Amino acid sequence: MTVTHQIFVSDDDEDDLFLFQEIFKALHLPTVKVTCFKSPYQLLEAIDPRQAPDIIITDYRQPQMSGLELIQLVREVPISPKPRILVWSSVLSLEDVTLCLAAGADRCVEKPTGYLDMVCILQAVAGHWLSQARQVFSAP
Repeated sequence: MTVTHQIFVSDDDEDDLFLFQEIFKALHLPTVKVTCFKSPYQLLEAIDPRQAPDIIITDYRQPQMSGLELIQLVREVPISPKPRILVWSSVLSLEDVTLCLAAGADRCVEKPTGYLDMVCILQAVAGHWLSQARQVFSAP
């Protein structure tokens, strides 16, 4: 099956990147390609305006660049349609959320501590956003 959707993930925590890859594998989405980056800079370099990702998931607190800075830079790239952006962090203050949403994030969530909670959030958010373009999740 041909890849029709791309999800880019930026997180400096290798364990979280591994979890993202495993969760998306477990969701059995043959039309979705997930690419993980250890740095927001790597993610920015990988964006091709002709074939931009459908969704970007980024940790808010990264040593090289904050999630807020990444959102601002992604929104400056001439991409159409604009990718959906999910900000993901262990700790998000109300101010962090407000700033991210104002900068162009579509959603901000605190990282769940449990694997199943993480699966549920990613399936709900990614499934909803991707299904707006094309149905990728089959009904249970």
